[in-house]
Amino acid sequence: MMSWLMQAGLKAQEKLDLSLGADLVSRYIFRGEDLGGPGAQIQPWVACKYGNIEVGAWGDYALTRDYQEMDFFATYNWKFFGLTAFNYNIPVYAPDTSYVDSYAELTLSFDGGDDFPIYANINRYVYNWDAWYIDAGIKFNTKLPIDINVGYAPQDDTYAGKAGIVHLGLAISDEIRLNETFKLPVFTSFIINPVNNRYYFLFGISLSSDDGND
Repeated sequence: MMSWLMQAGLKAQEKLDLSLGADLVSRYIFRGEDLGGPGAQIQPWVACKYGNIEVGAWGDYALTRDYQEMDFFATYNWKFFGLTAFNYNIPVYAPDTSYVDSYAELTLSFDGGDDFPIYANINRYVYNWDAWYIDAGIKFNTKLPIDINVGYAPQDDTYAGKAGIVHLGLAISDEIRLNETFKLPVFTSFIINPVNNRYYFLFGISLSSDDGND
């Protein structure tokens, strides 16, 4: 009986996938907005996946100015679709008080995978903000993987002074070989916000426990 329980416990542990990592980016651009301001940011994350369910946390910490963010998420995936609940938390420090701006959002996502490399997301804030955000993109499995993304804000108070496309992004990823066994994932993105007439060019480095560099 004890042997059976131990084997069942090992099988359950094998189904539990825990991963963690961090990105170092030159700027933090979120849906066409420069949230972290100029300067490098460190973005740690951790995720735990069991079957179709994944929960985790993500953060952003500016290295050259006073900005930080801590977000939590829970996702249920079914075939090509996913439903995610986000909780965004941004501490605000004022001269006479300190508080946390907290927002909740639901996202319905589609990802066609390698055979149909198109994805799309419908995002709806459900707490502390009345806003929508819709984006879609396509991935090209070229020598250097390319990701093209378009984001649309249908309300004038969402991410800009008026409704429209707030994010046009082109991202390219690669790996820098450091030795025979270790490769360092890197990426660069060029982002345009047509509504606010702004553009950004950023660079990032990724480190994770499941990047295949074993």
